[in-house]
Amino acid sequence: MNYDYIGDDNSVIEQCLIVQEPFWNFESSINGQETKPCIYKEYIDDIQKEVVIFHSFNTAWMSSINENVGSLFYPIKNIEETINTKATINISVFHHHSSWLNPNTEENNKHEFSELINSFSDVVIYGHEHERQGMIHTDLNTHKECYIFAGEALQMNQAKKVHSGFQVFIINTENRIGFNYPFHWNGTIYSQQEEQKFSLKEIGHNNLDFHSNQAFLSSLNDMKLPLFFNDDKKIKLKDIFIYPDIEKTNDLKKELYENYVDSSIFIGSSNYKVVLLEGENQSGKSSLINMMYLDSILHQKFPLLINGKCFKKMEIDKPLEKAFIEQYENKSFEEYSQYSNECKILFIDNLNSAELNNKSILELLKKLENRFSRIIITTSSIYNIISVLESTTKDVFCGKILPLGHKKRNKLIENYHRLNEENPYSITEQIFLEKTKDSYEQVQTFLGDKLIPSYPIFVLSILQSMNLVKPNNYEQTSYGYCYQSLIHFALAAKAKIKNEDIDTYINYLSELAFSLFDKKKKSLSDIEFQEFHKNYSANYIAPSFTEVRDKLLGSGLLVYDEDEWFHFGYNYIFYFLVAQKIATILTEEKGRKIIQYLCKNIQVDKYANILIFVAHHSKDSFLIDETILASMIPFDDIEPITLERNGSFNELIKDIIQEFKDDIIRSNTDPIQEREKSLESRDKLELQMKDNTYEEDYQNMPSEIISFYQAVRSLEIVGQIIKNRKGSISKQKLHEMIKELYLTAFRTIGFLGKIVKSTKEELTISIQSKVEKADSKSEIAERINLFFQLMSFNFCLGIFSKVINSVGNRDLKPIFDDVANELNTPAAKLISFSIKTCYGKLSIPELRLLYKEFENNPVALRILKARVKSYLYNNYVKYDERQRIASTLKMSLIQPRGNNLISRT
Repeated sequence: MNYDYIGDDNSVIEQCLIVQEPFWNFESSINGQETKPCIYKEYIDDIQKEVVIFHSFNTAWMSSINENVGSLFYPIKNIEETINTKATINISVFHHHSSWLNPNTEENNKHEFSELINSFSDVVIYGHEHERQGMIHTDLNTHKECYIFAGEALQMNQAKKVHSGFQVFIINTENRIGFNYPFHWNGTIYSQQEEQKFSLKEIGHNNLDFHSNQAFLSSLNDMKLPLFFNDDKKIKLKDIFIYPDIEKTNDLKKELYENYVDSSIFIGSSNYKVVLLEGENQSGKSSLINMMYLDSILHQKFPLLINGKCFKKMEIDKPLEKAFIEQYENKSFEEYSQYSNECKILFIDNLNSAELNNKSILELLKKLENRFSRIIITTSSIYNIISVLESTTKDVFCGKILPLGHKKRNKLIENYHRLNEENPYSITEQIFLEKTKDSYEQVQTFLGDKLIPSYPIFVLSILQSMNLVKPNNYEQTSYGYCYQSLIHFALAAKAKIKNEDIDTYINYLSELAFSLFDKKKKSLSDIEFQEFHKNYSANYIAPSFTEVRDKLLGSGLLVYDEDEWFHFGYNYIFYFLVAQKIATILTEEKGRKIIQYLCKNIQVDKYANILIFVAHHSKDSFLIDETILASMIPFDDIEPITLERNGSFNELIKDIIQEFKDDIIRSNTDPIQEREKSLESRDKLELQMKDNTYEEDYQNMPSEIISFYQAVRSLEIVGQIIKNRKGSISKQKLHEMIKELYLTAFRTIGFLGKIVKSTKEELTISIQSKVEKADSKSEIAERINLFFQLMSFNFCLGIFSKVINSVGNRDLKPIFDDVANELNTPAAKLISFSIKTCYGKLSIPELRLLYKEFENNPVALRILKARVKSYLYNNYVKYDERQRIASTLKMSLIQPRGNNLISRT
């Protein structure tokens, strides 16, 4: 058997594989999915950011009874290009040792197979010999090592003599230390034999030529943000890192989603010679480039990392050689320079720190392009080399590092909780899911609507702050503590301000923010800044202007833009500090007038957010009373909907309910997948809305639209105050606030119903007047009617969701019930039921009562069923409980075709 015999097609191999059909059927039954016969297959497993690949070589594809040593053939050429070795650990598994392969072919199949296996494998496991062996193979030329193990068969031999055993391998993917535990049948039990310890070489040492300096790799993998966990474990970057998305800024495509890519693609992609990634100060540029460096080693590359500040002249060899000596340990820089460019990647961190002008930078990059297959660069978002590079260089990708979207934000939170869990293997899937959801919602509360960009450092800082405060006590002081911690961290860690001076700088920032707010300004010039400092210094002790300015710029809390204006780096800093000042004067006439002004203009994002932050700083009842009043004003003349069977809103949408009747529940949904799909949808929606972000001109808007914005904002503000302050507000006041929040939502829906009714009639008459045929007029009226009904129903669900997200909290369940009982309408009962199932376990007895009450109310029943389906799809619910829930609602529980029990090999 040789390559000529098997030919270019796979017909010979496919024919021989037929006899193995029982094995492939067995594998299919285990995996729950069809497995096609093959001579090579990969099994990939992702273990907490570490990728392990099992390479299964079917060396028995042409095996026969009474075969001879050297009689088999394995077609390496047919599979070698498909082998993926980009893993933390590569384990090769096969039955026949290479000695069974034919050494007399033109290529020497025995040597060909051994050379391939040993070139990439960390561990090799084979059978057939039925004898336990363990050895280490070292290539003296490349210093590549792999551990080779063989074992006994788990069976009796033909002579009925006991000869049976098995082995267990445990490998720590972090320190790469492994243990082999052999077991042998002693006639009674399988007894453990002497264990064998082995140590796999570090990643970077098993590359063919250049060995990475492990101390340097370890420094890249260190977490720069200190994270404290329950067991004081030391967290590495790779344990928690999530690759951010990149927004393309050059050569924009027409399709929206084509302008956004995952940053991980640049490690293996060869589409671009130069990749330039710009990012804000806290966007995680250095962490991104460090992770790319580490992962490029898994892609069999020999990367080099250099900081932009190392390029002070046009000389490139000296800084490159210095970087090489620091990062590699077994060969010379000259050997590296002469090595194939295809295997080399250059990473330049903070190109903006290079002491070169734009022309020199371009010349420098042209020189470097001749030395590396790819250059990946990070730079400041205000660095002006980007536009020059875009216009003068081909094969270049320019992009902006984006904050984490909803899906990736959720993944980061999952990573955090897995690392923080004392025993991650004992926690149930549902409890872990609930912890992730709770943290996600709390993080969302902190991030707000564009208050804080969801860069990993902010998300992790928020999680860390919540972890350090008293558990389950996220009220005013706790939320305030988290925001305060972010500001404190920026001053202490970034600006290196002494702890005893932190209060001085926070007070300075608060007065500066309030001064801008009072003057209705967003930024100030250098002269205005100096004037403010002069006035401030007359009332408070403060360092010199130069020292304060430089420290605040160094912290990133204050930014000096390219137009030479000073402004706060992020909205949350400005709003938080303005609110801090307002809270100190809330008992004064000026403070109360400010609160009244903010409530009157609650539809404006800036004012709404400042109100939320004031609630973080103050417990004054005046603030609560004013926000309740603000929520009552919009649509105070509109009757709130009730969703009673014969109510006006039900009459408006009753036809569409029958049109989209859905009484089927899927039985085997995966809550994680459902959650990911939901988060992906939110990400896509935000991308669509991204280009529509502008400040509304409320002065020129109709009063009804302003009232609508005020109503929606009131839901958010009152909800936030309730959640943040639930531990310091009386139950009676909480009841009053939640009741008014419900009624505001119901009046808002009622307002839309009124608008829809009049608009629908006007539009129908207008279009029908242009049509002559009677049947066409009837069809037009029906279509317009269904369109407006669908829009109204979706709007109703949207407002319900707004209430659930705004005020939802598991600690307030009794109050939600009390409010629903007091209002005593289907709408109120549905809202309270929805909140409780979103933030807790569904009660089947309560579901039965609601079903009985809504059985003859199609609209209320449709909303109830939708809420229950959402609960079932987004939580781990046992099958028998799903059956009881489906039976209660008289819905069908089905298992869709094509769903596999296991979705990943």
